[in-house]
Amino acid sequence: MYSVPTSPFAQSVDIHQPRCYVIGKNALYSGSSNSNAESPILIPECRGLSGIVSFPLGENHSGWDRVAKKPFWEDSYRNTGPANAFADGNPSPELYDLVKGLHQGARVLDLGCGDGRNALFLAENGFDVTAVDTSAAGIEKLQRLADTRGLSIRTEIHDIRTYDFKTTYDLIIVHGSLHLIERDYWVPLLKDIKSYTNLGGYNVIAVFTDKIPPPDDLRNFTVGLFREQELFEFYEDWSIQLRQSYVLEDQHPGGIRHTHPINKLVARKELQDLLNTHGTDRIPDTPWTPDS
Repeated sequence: MYSVPTSPFAQSVDIHQPRCYVIGKNALYSGSSNSNAESPILIPECRGLSGIVSFPLGENHSGWDRVAKKPFWEDSYRNTGPANAFADGNPSPELYDLVKGLHQGARVLDLGCGDGRNALFLAENGFDVTAVDTSAAGIEKLQRLADTRGLSIRTEIHDIRTYDFKTTYDLIIVHGSLHLIERDYWVPLLKDIKSYTNLGGYNVIAVFTDKIPPPDDLRNFTVGLFREQELFEFYEDWSIQLRQSYVLEDQHPGGIRHTHPINKLVARKELQDLLNTHGTDRIPDTPWTPDS
């Protein structure tokens, strides 16, 4: 039995449904009545909510609707069709040009890959792709689609807030995921993403901003909205190849419609830009790994 905070929403929450992940420093804890527990614990129940459910202990009502409701994309991940939860399953447009600048076999990391619309495209173009998502359903669908197409994609079910980088990459893509985690997590994650990108490598980042309030059905999931233009400020020491700020009118499976303010960039890590910004003594470290 799991101990949970007292909540008026508690009766509507079934934490015994199969394989729902609830993790977070300030979320739910397993087998303990200690509301001051500090270590995040993975509860192998309530499939598909890891990395989304997080709310301050002590505010007993806050966040329970995030437990009780699942995001719309989980239903899309569970269907047997193509990777169509977002953009009708098409890869993000900037990737068509970007792949021309990557060498064959380049290492690619797709964080928050969903059901794989970008990871599948990149693998089809001959790259060594690792795809990571908190949703077991999304990863299972991606792996099935990759197997059907004869593609080799390394997949991981992991909360990107605590992702442990093990090597460096020529391309890291985070498309539509960072605003789903709290600022206290995405700031250090972005620093790691930049650090673990090889010189000459690329980052492709797309986030929702606070320019327009989020849709009601996503309000409790978009816990880390960026300030408008904030993403670009994080990459002032890189060569920005593409910089876009726009409002997207989006439609998802099931007729769900949303309006999203988006900031997107493609940025390249170039030595001269780092030298110009930081000087020769203050270039941010690029981690060394045995296979880098």
